[in-house]
Amino acid sequence: MGDVAAEARLLVLLAREARQHKDWRGTADLLGRANAQWERLGSLSGQASVRMPQANLHYSQGQEAQARAVLEQGLALAERAGIPRLQATLLHDLGNLQTEGRDLSRGFDSCERSVGILRPLPDVYGVAQGLAYLGRVHELRGERDKARVQYEQAFVAARKGGAAHAAEEFLASCTRLLPEGSDEAARIAYRDRLYFGETPPKTVLWADLQSTQVADAATPHLPESIKEQLSCATVSLRYRLCVKPDGSVDNISALQSLPQADSQIIKTLQGWRFAARDSVACAPLLFTFVIDPESRRCPLRRKHWNFVAPQIVSALRTDTRGPVPWPLSPPLTTGEARTAVYRACYGGDGRIIEVTPQRGLGAGDAAVLAHLREGRIQPIGLPICTYQFLTFRGPTNRPSPASVGLLPAVQIKKEAIERTDPHLPDVVKARFRGQVVTARYKICLAEDGTTSGVDVVQGIAEADEEIIRVVSGWRFKPQPVPICFLQTFEYHIE
Repeated sequence: MGDVAAEARLLVLLAREARQHKDWRGTADLLGRANAQWERLGSLSGQASVRMPQANLHYSQGQEAQARAVLEQGLALAERAGIPRLQATLLHDLGNLQTEGRDLSRGFDSCERSVGILRPLPDVYGVAQGLAYLGRVHELRGERDKARVQYEQAFVAARKGGAAHAAEEFLASCTRLLPEGSDEAARIAYRDRLYFGETPPKTVLWADLQSTQVADAATPHLPESIKEQLSCATVSLRYRLCVKPDGSVDNISALQSLPQADSQIIKTLQGWRFAARDSVACAPLLFTFVIDPESRRCPLRRKHWNFVAPQIVSALRTDTRGPVPWPLSPPLTTGEARTAVYRACYGGDGRIIEVTPQRGLGAGDAAVLAHLREGRIQPIGLPICTYQFLTFRGPTNRPSPASVGLLPAVQIKKEAIERTDPHLPDVVKARFRGQVVTARYKICLAEDGTTSGVDVVQGIAEADEEIIRVVSGWRFKPQPVPICFLQTFEYHIE
């Protein structure tokens, strides 16, 4: 019996590998054989567990209805087997599929049932994850306040259960849903209340806190992906950390930071230790990174434009003006959205030098360009260019693209109206001749189906600008809400 069960588990592992290589037929065959082995043993739980990878297989092929049906079969088997944790997992996956299919009511009910099953069990992360998922459904409904309450409950549950990493993820959703216009002080006060209750911590100067720091504290570093893009630049980042009475660090806020750098820097700061104190104390601190200043490339990089990912330039922005107003008449109607894309270049002093429409608004471009020319970024000593995406929306209660989860690229691809694959520049092909090069980008779409944002997840130096330029012209069928997905490009260079 043990050999049969071991073979069934091995078949599932082989199916997972086959699915990664997009061998759909092989994956289906392996999972079918695994299920047959569990049937031979009479194991209801084994049969139920196979239904989850089978549902993933259907979903990868865009077969949402079949995926939901398979999960419902698995749920019925898990209920007969009387295994609550397996029931909860299947309900969570089912709720996820129902939500992605815009069946929000059923998705909410499935996940709520999952949380109810997990609460009596020692599964803190499962409960917190379920609460956060309920928050996401509220977001999709446009119920921001209800969503924030759910995320707060997820954060508290995760912290009490010792799942600190998960708690930080839920906290990001909490702060994102603060009322629009909340300033830095309001965001800090909100975080302090979540961490420490109604009694605010004491704010001190960093010099005073630093004097109590334990020696041999690790120095934060920037990830290599950011160093590559900002080589020869000087960047200043600001964080605020709080020290608990036992001397450990808690509640680290990024005041001005860079995407892809926060997790690494915050992880380093969490390892810092201080002398014991009477109460919680918080202090701001500044890091200045001089990135590869002696590189041979620096003289050339300081003379010519260097392309930098949009999310990095957005993080470096220092102007505090509001969003660009809609420049045309008539105004946008309820639920209407329009996205424009501009190529913006900044000098080493942070002032914008030139800005040109990539996918503009025609008669409205003059007003938009005048507004953008007043923009500023942190002076970094390096001339840079990027693409800036502006999405204009009419009156709506729908969530912003940042509040929507990632959908599978295969699900979005079939809704494409205009989609040209980008090619690598010749200089990049020459550099990687005979190799396979992979790049990944997070692409967001506005309600009108146009590209409203592109973030570099895994880029290719000297190719990102061309890839983002092409991707920014993609157009899909109109969407009921803003959506995002991860797009992978794989280049086999002869």
